[in-house]
Amino acid sequence: MPAILIIDDEETFVKNAARFLAKSGHEVSTALTASAGLELFGATAPDAVILDYRLPDMDGVSLIQRLRTHDQAVPIVMITGHGSIELAVDAMKAGANDLLTKP
Repeated sequence: MPAILIIDDEETFVKNAARFLAKSGHEVSTALTASAGLELFGATAPDAVILDYRLPDMDGVSLIQRLRTHDQAVPIVMITGHGSIELAVDAMKAGANDLLTKP
């Protein structure tokens, strides 16, 4: 069963996304801050990471860079409510596999 780590400070989004992914057969870990996400990443070795750009203690691009120092291959999808071409380029350069905008 694939394990997914969700790192986002919007509790409602995290709860709903985790519920959806769990119903689809995934193991889901969640964190509301980048530091908690980094800790879980090391402890759970997820198969994929979904993370927000705006986190209370670190931006998503910096978080991607930190995650990539631990694992170069894990798929990372950044999500944001404030997407731009510049952010997409920065996220991809940092190692994101994709960037999605929140509705």
